[in-house]
Amino acid sequence: MDETHIHIISLFDKEDNPTEITPQLYGSIVNVVGFKATISYAGPINNNKVEMGVETVSSGWTRSSLQTALEQYPTIQDQHTIQIQDKV
Repeated sequence: MDETHIHIISLFDKEDNPTEITPQLYGSIVNVVGFKATISYAGPINNNKVEMGVETVSSGWTRSSLQTALEQYPTIQDQHTIQIQDKV
C-alpha cells in the first residue's frame, strides 16, 4: 500500500494576516498539488488552512517547490503568501 504525505497549506495576505480559503482558492490549491502528484487526501478547509495528502511514490513536490508553485499560480500570485508545513 502506498503511503501518503500530508502537507498543511496556510494562506496569508501581504500583511501576514490569515486569509480564509474560498472555494476558488481551494480549487487553485487542488490544481497545483495535482499537477505533480496523485492527491490521496483532501482535508476540510479550516479558515486559512487545509491539509492536502499526496501519494509518496507519485509526488514530485518538496515543501519548498510546492510553496513556490502555489505562490506563482495566477489566482494566488501577488495576492497571497503561502506557508507549507509537513504533518507529522
